[in-house]
Amino acid sequence: LKKSINKLQRFRVQIRDWLAQGGLQGDCKDKLESARKRVESDMQRFKDFERDVKTKAFSTNALNRGDELELEDAEKMKYQEWLASSIQSLNDQLDQFEADLEILANKRSLSSDDKARQGQFKTLQEQHRWHIKKLEQLLRAVDNDAVDMSDVALVRDSIDFYVDNNQEPDCYHDETVYDCFDLVEYEEKAIVPPKSPKQEPAECSTPGSSNAKDDKAAKTKEKEKRRKDEKKDKKREERDKKAAATTPTGAAKGG
Repeated sequence: LKKSINKLQRFRVQIRDWLAQGGLQGDCKDKLESARKRVESDMQRFKDFERDVKTKAFSTNALNRGDELELEDAEKMKYQEWLASSIQSLNDQLDQFEADLEILANKRSLSSDDKARQGQFKTLQEQHRWHIKKLEQLLRAVDNDAVDMSDVALVRDSIDFYVDNNQEPDCYHDETVYDCFDLVEYEEKAIVPPKSPKQEPAECSTPGSSNAKDDKAAKTKEKEKRRKDEKKDKKREERDKKAAATTPTGAAKGG
């Protein structure tokens, strides 16, 4: 379904571009207008279906049991559904912006209007992602009974205005609309891995480093032992030579 809606979005943008070119004959223009309306009708059907699927079953069932619910619970579930619907609408618009930017990116050259639209879409993407993040945090706060529904009611008109009119030139983007809520604890914080303790270079050790030190010490001792043995051998040879030189003389004297 997601691939289908993206394809429909691209079709609609393409048809709009053809209609904007001008110079079309009446019959051709009527056919394009008819095709655009069919595409938009199918897109609306998809959005309605997706919204119904994603609506929380517990809230729908609970609202059907109105007599059994307390007023506060009904109010809470009403705003839960509104927040979920607003998030979905902004996500749908994000998909549309992505499709529009893709079509512009595939053009060989961009007119000044195309460049202006491209910049507008990128700005709207950033604003939408910011609103979606805040609305998701607010929805979690509502789920946990951490906010007053009267406060949510106060910001609803401002949020609805942005969702419905964000592409209008005179739409004001209010970055303070969520300031009345404490949403810090509902932010998704990145997990920072614990830092390993710093080690001095001299104390750094790698697998087998202690064995290497032992091998080096053993080799040093072996060299010293070999040197001492060589000295002893030389002294022994010198004594043997001296003994060999004196033995015949002593034997002659004895004769």
